[in-house]
Amino acid sequence: MSTQSMCHVGLARLASLLSVRGVLRDAERGEWAHWLTGIARSLHAIDWKRDDGIEMQHRWPFEILQHLVVIPADAIATSDRADALELLQQAYEHYSADPLADTFVWRVAEVDAALRKHLGEADTHVRMVRRQYEALLRTARFHREQGSALVAQHFFRQARKLMERQRQYFNAAEVDELQRLEREALGAAEAAGEFKEIRGGEVTINLDAFDLRQDTAADTVGLLMARRHAAIPDYAKLEEAASRIIRDHPMQFLFGTTTIDRGKVVGEAITEEQHRRRVVQQQIAIQAQLVGLEVLLTLSRAAGAGQITAADVVRELELLGLDPEETETLERGIERFLAEDYISAAHILSSQFENAFRKKLAEVGVEPTRFRTLPDGSTRTDEAALGDLMHSTTPDGRTVRELIGENAWQFIDRTMVAVDGWNLRNKFAHGLAGRREVAPPVVSVILHHILWLATLKVEPESTDSDESVEAAAQNEAGESSSQAANEPGTPW
Repeated sequence: MSTQSMCHVGLARLASLLSVRGVLRDAERGEWAHWLTGIARSLHAIDWKRDDGIEMQHRWPFEILQHLVVIPADAIATSDRADALELLQQAYEHYSADPLADTFVWRVAEVDAALRKHLGEADTHVRMVRRQYEALLRTARFHREQGSALVAQHFFRQARKLMERQRQYFNAAEVDELQRLEREALGAAEAAGEFKEIRGGEVTINLDAFDLRQDTAADTVGLLMARRHAAIPDYAKLEEAASRIIRDHPMQFLFGTTTIDRGKVVGEAITEEQHRRRVVQQQIAIQAQLVGLEVLLTLSRAAGAGQITAADVVRELELLGLDPEETETLERGIERFLAEDYISAAHILSSQFENAFRKKLAEVGVEPTRFRTLPDGSTRTDEAALGDLMHSTTPDGRTVRELIGENAWQFIDRTMVAVDGWNLRNKFAHGLAGRREVAPPVVSVILHHILWLATLKVEPESTDSDESVEAAAQNEAGESSSQAANEPGTPW
């Protein structure tokens, strides 16, 4: 431990002792306050410079002056108060002149606010927050001017986090301005090639193994439907694998990770649990494409050989409970999929899955609508969006997560809903989808969800707690394949 650190620790322990009632007589408190400010003045008077020329005379005074708050305010002489606040102001001005000294500005702002509050001043907290905010902006703008847009984005993001924690001190114009600065920094980083693409090793896949065509269209669709439940990734195993990856490669997870998608931050990983979620998402993304390949290759090859049509597929989806108009729309989406028009197919199928999922949940009592009060005081009723549905419950208290099982819930959430996942529902609904989202294996995952949903038989809550209600993974579709006959159903 350096001499300076030892002095700092010693002063901290002394301050802790002085704060105990009875240790000092009333007359001695003012003397100790004078002694502390005297040390700060003396250290500030020394012309301290490191070998690299960095001035240090402001470094230790604020560390010492933070201990004045343990001495009653009425015991601190007016001259000592003035000296202490002046030293802190000089330290603030010194560090504010350096755009890379944001950490020191933060500490000085904290000490200054604590002392001013201790001395009875008002509005000390907003003073501190605004100083910290301005320090982050200075650092961000410095890096932006130096051409490090990605580093600038980090500091703009930190400023935004501070702003959200202390929202009462900022107006709407400042919020919008900061949002714009971060967005532009990300765009500049992408344009300048600051993001580096990292590729792993290649994997060879036998595509024929994903072709499940049968002798008839009905049998082909039936086998696909029967395999939907087993095709869903096992979430517990994914979490175990993620924990193992983090354990085996700890250096990769020492630092925070930011997930960026189309010019905005969609996720951050700082804690071990957050890193685990990110790794699980990566694993789900890989497995989801394998799930999609099975649907894609089976149906596209069958359609190419004239063995199946969209009508053949829709004919097997009676359990979705769609009306004629909804059925026609779904059939059009599947027809576009079989015609390899994946852009059109994705937009139709994503909305049709949400609609079918909403109808299925309504059958067990999940409320499919949401009451809204508008700013003008009027009201309306909206259809519940997929994200709302995923977190809904039945009248008897069962959550959707419990109804469809953890594996299915996670798979739908990570591919259709989660912002740090594929987020397909929102991207297609709001015009944010690009080439990645309309890749054939990705679009096929949406069709997988529809086929899976069509295997579910919704029944009233079981009266026997030891029995789970079987899904139609073992109904007509399940019976079409001996391979699928032993696969577990999904409890409702």
